[in-house]
Amino acid sequence: MKKVWRIAGWVGLILVAILFVQAGVLKLIGETMSVEGFKAMGFPDWFRLLIGLLEAVGGVALLFRKTARYAAALLGAIMIGAIVTILTVGNPPDVAFPAVTLVLLVLVGLLRKPAGPRTAGETKLGIGR
Repeated sequence: MKKVWRIAGWVGLILVAILFVQAGVLKLIGETMSVEGFKAMGFPDWFRLLIGLLEAVGGVALLFRKTARYAAALLGAIMIGAIVTILTVGNPPDVAFPAVTLVLLVLVGLLRKPAGPRTAGETKLGIGR
Protein backbone atom coordinates (compact mmCIF):
# COMPACT_ATOMS: atom_id res chain seq x y z
CA MET A 1 0.00 0.00 0.00
CA LYS A 2 2.90 2.34 0.73
CA LYS A 3 4.10 1.93 -2.84
CA VAL A 4 0.67 2.92 -4.20
CA TRP A 5 0.72 6.15 -2.14
CA ARG A 6 4.26 6.89 -3.29
CA ILE A 7 3.26 6.48 -6.94
CA ALA A 8 0.11 8.57 -6.43
CA GLY A 9 2.21 11.28 -4.80
CA TRP A 10 4.64 11.36 -7.71
CA VAL A 11 1.82 11.47 -10.27
CA GLY A 12 0.15 14.34 -8.42
CA LEU A 13 3.42 16.22 -8.05
CA ILE A 14 4.25 15.81 -11.74
CA LEU A 15 0.78 17.02 -12.74
CA VAL A 16 1.07 20.14 -10.56
CA ALA A 17 4.56 20.79 -11.97
CA ILE A 18 3.30 20.43 -15.55
CA LEU A 19 0.40 22.76 -14.78
CA PHE A 20 2.76 25.53 -13.64
CA VAL A 21 5.33 25.01 -16.39
CA GLN A 22 2.59 25.14 -19.02
CA ALA A 23 0.96 28.23 -17.49
CA GLY A 24 4.34 29.95 -17.26
CA VAL A 25 5.33 29.15 -20.83
CA LEU A 26 1.98 30.39 -22.17
CA LYS A 27 2.52 33.70 -20.36
CA LEU A 28 6.09 33.96 -21.65
CA ILE A 29 5.19 33.33 -25.29
CA GLY A 30 2.39 35.90 -25.13
CA GLU A 31 -0.62 33.63 -25.51
CA THR A 32 -3.63 35.86 -26.25
CA MET A 33 -5.73 34.95 -23.19
CA SER A 34 -2.81 35.61 -20.85
CA VAL A 35 -1.99 38.96 -22.42
CA GLU A 36 -5.62 40.08 -22.38
CA GLY A 37 -6.17 38.82 -18.83
CA PHE A 38 -3.22 40.74 -17.41
CA LYS A 39 -4.22 43.88 -19.33
CA ALA A 40 -7.84 43.59 -18.15
CA MET A 41 -6.64 43.48 -14.55
CA GLY A 42 -4.44 46.52 -15.08
CA PHE A 43 -1.02 44.87 -14.95
CA PRO A 44 1.87 45.91 -17.22
CA ASP A 45 3.29 43.47 -19.75
CA TRP A 46 6.55 43.03 -17.83
CA PHE A 47 4.55 41.68 -14.87
CA ARG A 48 3.03 38.94 -17.05
CA LEU A 49 6.53 37.96 -18.15
CA LEU A 50 7.82 37.93 -14.57
CA ILE A 51 4.94 35.77 -13.35
CA GLY A 52 5.38 33.45 -16.34
CA LEU A 53 9.08 33.03 -15.63
CA LEU A 54 8.48 32.38 -11.92
CA GLU A 55 5.73 29.85 -12.68
CA ALA A 56 7.86 27.94 -15.20
CA VAL A 57 10.93 27.86 -12.97
CA GLY A 58 8.83 27.07 -9.88
CA GLY A 59 7.08 24.22 -11.68
CA VAL A 60 10.40 22.58 -12.52
CA ALA A 61 11.77 23.24 -9.02
CA LEU A 62 8.83 21.35 -7.48
CA LEU A 63 10.32 18.12 -8.82
CA PHE A 64 13.55 18.34 -6.81
CA ARG A 65 13.68 17.62 -3.09
CA LYS A 66 16.12 20.43 -2.30
CA THR A 67 13.96 23.08 -3.94
CA ALA A 68 10.41 21.70 -3.65
CA ARG A 69 9.46 23.59 -0.50
CA TYR A 70 10.89 26.86 -1.80
CA ALA A 71 9.06 26.37 -5.09
CA ALA A 72 5.80 25.57 -3.28
CA ALA A 73 6.18 28.74 -1.20
CA LEU A 74 6.93 30.88 -4.28
CA LEU A 75 4.06 29.43 -6.30
CA GLY A 76 1.77 29.65 -3.27
CA ALA A 77 2.55 33.37 -2.98
CA ILE A 78 1.69 33.77 -6.66
CA MET A 79 -1.61 31.93 -6.10
CA ILE A 80 -2.44 34.15 -3.11
CA GLY A 81 -1.78 37.16 -5.34
CA ALA A 82 -4.05 35.67 -8.00
CA ILE A 83 -6.81 35.09 -5.45
CA VAL A 84 -6.57 38.65 -4.10
CA THR A 85 -6.52 40.07 -7.64
CA ILE A 86 -9.55 38.04 -8.71
CA LEU A 87 -11.49 39.04 -5.60
CA THR A 88 -10.73 42.75 -6.08
CA VAL A 89 -10.81 43.13 -9.87
CA GLY A 90 -12.16 39.98 -11.43
CA ASN A 91 -15.06 37.60 -11.12
CA PRO A 92 -15.18 35.98 -7.60
CA PRO A 93 -16.25 32.49 -8.81
CA ASP A 94 -12.97 32.39 -10.81
CA VAL A 95 -11.11 32.13 -7.50
CA ALA A 96 -11.80 28.37 -7.27
CA PHE A 97 -8.91 27.24 -9.49
CA PRO A 98 -6.14 29.24 -7.77
CA ALA A 99 -7.59 28.28 -4.36
CA VAL A 100 -7.47 24.55 -5.15
CA THR A 101 -3.99 24.96 -6.59
CA LEU A 102 -2.91 26.76 -3.41
CA VAL A 103 -4.15 23.82 -1.32
CA LEU A 104 -2.14 21.41 -3.50
CA LEU A 105 0.97 23.57 -3.08
CA VAL A 106 0.51 23.60 0.71
CA LEU A 107 0.35 19.79 0.60
CA VAL A 108 3.53 19.65 -1.49
CA GLY A 109 5.26 21.99 0.96
CA LEU A 110 4.22 19.93 3.95
CA LEU A 111 4.78 16.45 2.51
CA ARG A 112 7.85 16.88 0.32
CA LYS A 113 10.74 16.39 2.68
CA PRO A 114 14.10 18.00 1.91
CA ALA A 115 16.90 15.72 0.79
CA GLY A 116 18.68 14.06 3.65
CA PRO A 117 21.05 11.13 3.92
CA ARG A 118 19.95 8.33 1.63
CA THR A 119 18.85 5.06 3.11
CA ALA A 120 19.76 1.67 1.70
CA GLY A 121 17.84 0.99 -1.49
CA GLU A 122 16.86 4.61 -2.10
CA THR A 123 17.68 6.32 -5.39
CA LYS A 124 19.02 9.85 -5.79
CA LEU A 125 15.48 11.22 -6.27
CA GLY A 126 14.37 9.71 -2.98
CA ILE A 127 12.35 6.92 -4.51
CA GLY A 128 12.75 3.48 -2.97
CA ARG A 129 13.39 0.44 -5.11
